[in-house]
Amino acid sequence: MNKLLKNESRLSSNLSSQAEADSRAAVRTYPLIELLVLSGLAIGVLSVYWPSLNGPYAFDDQENLKAIANHSVGFPPPLSWHRPETRPLVLFSFACEEKLFGSAPAVHRFGNIVIHILGMWVLFDLVKRLRSAVEWDGIVSPSVFALCVAGIWGLHPLQTESVAYIVQRGESLMGLFYFGFLNAIARYHSSGKLTWGVVAITCFVLGLWSKTVIVTALAVAPLMDRAFFCSSWRAVLKKTSWLYLPPIALGMFAAVLLLPGILKGEANVGFGGFAPPMHLHLAAQAEMVWRYLALSFLPYDLCIDYGLHPPSTVQSQSVWIFLTLCLIAVGVFLYLTKSPVAGFCILAPLIVLSITSSVIPTADLLVEHRMYVSLAAVAAAAVLCLENAVIRLRTTDRSQAFGLIVTVFTLLLGGMTYIRAADYASGVLLWSKAVLVSPDNDRAIQNLMYTVGKNSEAEIVIPIVVRAIGDCQRRGLNPRVPLQRLGELLVRGGSYADAVPALERAIELDEQSKGSGYRDLNRDRDRAAMHVNLALSLAALSDLERAYENMLSAIACFDVDASVRAMAGDFAKQLKKPEEARLHFQRALELRPDWREVQADLKGLEVPVKIELDPAR
Repeated sequence: MNKLLKNESRLSSNLSSQAEADSRAAVRTYPLIELLVLSGLAIGVLSVYWPSLNGPYAFDDQENLKAIANHSVGFPPPLSWHRPETRPLVLFSFACEEKLFGSAPAVHRFGNIVIHILGMWVLFDLVKRLRSAVEWDGIVSPSVFALCVAGIWGLHPLQTESVAYIVQRGESLMGLFYFGFLNAIARYHSSGKLTWGVVAITCFVLGLWSKTVIVTALAVAPLMDRAFFCSSWRAVLKKTSWLYLPPIALGMFAAVLLLPGILKGEANVGFGGFAPPMHLHLAAQAEMVWRYLALSFLPYDLCIDYGLHPPSTVQSQSVWIFLTLCLIAVGVFLYLTKSPVAGFCILAPLIVLSITSSVIPTADLLVEHRMYVSLAAVAAAAVLCLENAVIRLRTTDRSQAFGLIVTVFTLLLGGMTYIRAADYASGVLLWSKAVLVSPDNDRAIQNLMYTVGKNSEAEIVIPIVVRAIGDCQRRGLNPRVPLQRLGELLVRGGSYADAVPALERAIELDEQSKGSGYRDLNRDRDRAAMHVNLALSLAALSDLERAYENMLSAIACFDVDASVRAMAGDFAKQLKKPEEARLHFQRALELRPDWREVQADLKGLEVPVKIELDPAR
């Protein structure tokens, strides 16, 4: 009996060894062809991003790069290595590029493209190994399947922001090490070599010092282990628990460093501004999950800044919350039953999005670069579903049909990425596209005004803002923002008569929406600016009474601007209200003590002493 058990054990071991050998053979199929195709994909990626190379810095690129402009590259570099949230590896890579090749935007964008290509190659190897690790009666080899996934991921227009927007290197560099971490673990499972465990830990450290989102890999990697390589969670713990201990410790270290900022509300990520309350942010992200999926399959109207507003109540998002919970439940159900691979493809992107798109409240509800890593799982799921659908076709050329569909779809995505990358060739194109996509996005309109400059505002910006007003009306959006900016532009251009109705309507719409939904603190300043511009227009049209009233309204909204107080004092002086003028001038000097012109105005209000001579003398 013992002899029979030994023979069965030996037979089982031989079969396992043979299966492992077959798996390795499948992985190494046609390496030269793979290399040629991957090189072709790299050329394709470079080609579609070529229009963006000579474009200017986008938005806060220059501001973020300015911090390293005056530092030389040393060892250790002048960066906060002990604080991973400062992304020291990203800054160090920028410093190296400036030291070696200069500080032109093309230098940094080319570096981003190279990082993106490397990430695509590592993703190809990862998907090929995962595809080889599961039994699937597919119509293409693991290499072809992986090439399809890598090609779609690398040429997808949703990735443009992570590549062409220079400071988003944190996302692409983290993505490279994210895939490297998972790939090293997959190689450790197939080879059993401890070297790959060390490589995995190294990739995690480098990824953590690029962007802390990589901590989500500590949840994605065990799910991958169980779905593709291990028959039980006990086997996962037995084989890879030692490998996850150092990354877990580093992840906790990063969380401890971030915690004070999160509790104070200072850990906001995105374009800055004021993040909404946690409950409204979470409610909004239930909808954003489906928006991300929609942009993955139908990448239309992409822009650098969507400017979406938080919901007014959690109840208004109840349908999206229900659908998102159903999606999570489906993913868990599939993972725990006979389709762990399908469940993994659903759960993995949700886990990656959970850090910046769910857990930490952000000022920006939807940002394209958050899908950089998650898009890999979505692309794999799409290719898997397509392969399953082609298998059911009644044709003998199924593999050719599959290849044709994927090729056409990939070329289409590449063309869209080329068009999208061209937006980054010009600041005007970049921000005008953002205004047309989100016509009520105040930040986009202001950046367009700043990019164009005052000399071209009437020619370029005003027609776009007028179109934005019409777009808001057609979409059922509040046109207050474009009306406010139109009024401001008209005032700056001297068209005061046209500015008055635009500003009055903007103020009226602002008052109507004053108590609805979350409103950040910047609205008080903007509301004051509307009244100031209206006051200037009315004053130019000789309506001083109404001009002064609007100045008082501006002060009531936001009383920290010395210029506003000085203008209010001047209006009061012209209206023969010296006491009120004196109060305004005094407040202006409190805000700006050394303002000589206002000091002179205040002295001019002093009442001269009248001396009456005695007639008897």
